[in-house]
Amino acid sequence: GEGAEVMYLPVNSSGERFAFTCEGARAALDRGVDCLNRYSNLQREPAISSSQPAISSSQRVEASRLLEEAGEHLNTALMVSRLVGTGVEDRKVEARALGNLAMVYVKSNDGAEAIARYRECLALMDMTAGNGFDALKKKVLNGLTLKCMAMERLRDARYYCEQHLRSATTKANVDVLTKRLQDIGDAIIDEGMRLSDGR
Repeated sequence: GEGAEVMYLPVNSSGERFAFTCEGARAALDRGVDCLNRYSNLQREPAISSSQPAISSSQRVEASRLLEEAGEHLNTALMVSRLVGTGVEDRKVEARALGNLAMVYVKSNDGAEAIARYRECLALMDMTAGNGFDALKKKVLNGLTLKCMAMERLRDARYYCEQHLRSATTKANVDVLTKRLQDIGDAIIDEGMRLSDGR
């Protein structure tokens, strides 16, 4: 009601706290995305050669901290948006938090968790159809396809690639996805031949 006291979550490991409100969920999401972007920028610093690490030990510590903070902020955004959010905008916060959490797991080399978060995000977007999720859905389908390919979950990869291809709107994207689908199909055939040969 009017004049109601705003509740806050406990202070997190980086010394921040967020309101237990829809605005608090959006603030936590923004902080998480910012940490993830800073992590990615740190990783992009050019290497001297392929055998030389592109990142110093102090930068590795900083990168690890940024990734951990990103996960913490995004989990906060996810929890708060689920508990207090009721509208379409809150579902968008929830979906973006899930999609970015999947990226945290990708960067942490935890493929199973990345796929789980991507799939949660996809299910949420499918339940909230027609509400401006097109760009995010394409990113999630792309992420799912690539991660399933990397983990040799080829039939899952084919399924998500087919969905992504159906939503592609430019010739360049259609060409890339058609080629990727062909590559996945070839890999499935090769896998079948190896199994039949007992390899």
